[in-house]
Amino acid sequence: MDIVKRVGALVAALVLLLLGGLVLVIAGGLATKAGGDGWTAPDRPADAVVTGHVQTRSGGGPAGARWAPRVTYEAEGRRYTARLRGSEAGRGLRVGAPVEVVYRADRPGRPYTRQYAEQGAPGVATDIVVIVSAVVMAVALLTFGWLLLTVARGTRTTVLDL
Repeated sequence: MDIVKRVGALVAALVLLLLGGLVLVIAGGLATKAGGDGWTAPDRPADAVVTGHVQTRSGGGPAGARWAPRVTYEAEGRRYTARLRGSEAGRGLRVGAPVEVVYRADRPGRPYTRQYAEQGAPGVATDIVVIVSAVVMAVALLTFGWLLLTVARGTRTTVLDL
């Protein structure tokens, strides 16, 4: 029975060590890209008209459904109809209301409110939280894998032995 327990601990330890190493590599890859998404502020203005509303989140729960205005405008010589992105500023617009939108030259089909464009690049707080969480998870996997490896070697009888 002792050999079955040790082989099982060895297999589990190897799997956990492999997963921990993989998560650590992924965290390292995320860390190199944190905050470096090359965000460019939308800077080309266009006059748009609200033509309807698009549901961006389904109802249910205390927050309920969320709606965003759909606007029609001309950009780069073409007519576009798209959901207005950005802050809550555009949420109260009625159909037929004129609104100034801004877009990026490389993506004219994605309009934003001017208020959103003036906020600047998004922060890196979410990136940092994800990276720290991945590192914590990797350390937990590696630690438990190491403890199981000591059980497999016979140094400990269980992972709880000190």
